[in-house]
Amino acid sequence: MRTPQIQPGQNGSTPANASSLADDAAIPAVLTRGQRREIRRRQRILNRVATLKASGLSEVKAAREARVSIASLWRYRRNLIPGTDRCGRHSVLSAFKISDALLARVQKLNVAGCSREKAWRALADDPICPPALAEFLRRTPTIPGSFFAASKLKRVRTTVLIGKGFSQIAQPLAQP
Repeated sequence: MRTPQIQPGQNGSTPANASSLADDAAIPAVLTRGQRREIRRRQRILNRVATLKASGLSEVKAAREARVSIASLWRYRRNLIPGTDRCGRHSVLSAFKISDALLARVQKLNVAGCSREKAWRALADDPICPPALAEFLRRTPTIPGSFFAASKLKRVRTTVLIGKGFSQIAQPLAQP
């Protein structure tokens, strides 16, 4: 069954959370790719249900048409960001209790030109690396995604002011 597309504000209806997290620019960068994909999926579901409700269906029938439970709709409206950090299964990274100094070392290696995987592997030979972590990094065939997520660098645009005999990095403007 094809339903008409309703623009936000048309017929006095606004899809739930239509303005929040509507595009990738509004999604926090610290989330994993899977979490960002899940946010977009939940947003599509909420918009679909709002469109169906605007066309005259009840909440229950709209949810059934969108193939989602009422409980899930309630959860999505309450918080679009998935709470996967609170799942029962813990990441491999949490087992090692990696310090900020180790993460900074990996990030510095990454900035110096190493890939994130090579930076983690190089950390295994560093004297500041705990023996259990070093052994794990040497034995594992692939570095777990939780390690990559923890050592991800944030890209920020900056301005360099250059004068006669000096240069200075200007502070980035706060994002609204």
